[in-house]
Amino acid sequence: MRAPARPAISPATCPALAAVVLAALAGCTDLPPLPDAEAQRDTGYLALIPADQITGRVPPPGPGADAAPDLIPRAERLRARAARLGGPVIDDATRDRMQTGVVR
Repeated sequence: MRAPARPAISPATCPALAAVVLAALAGCTDLPPLPDAEAQRDTGYLALIPADQITGRVPPPGPGADAAPDLIPRAERLRARAARLGGPVIDDATRDRMQTGVVR
């Protein structure tokens, strides 16, 4: 008896082969025409403006007369919280204990 013939394409390569065939077919299509391509080609580039001229027009953010009344107390609470968090992360006793553990 003869052994069964091996398939020409293994099932593992089918997805890769399908992707290659689809990419090849997509490359054969014509691109759709762009609207007003001639008019866009004849326009010049936009003028560049220095960044300091752009940012100089924007007022700095801050609470004003039209700010909500609860924003100012909230801002004060957040500043106080930030001041409390500004201290050292590790207290002195823990730092000394950690240093003695490293020296061993």
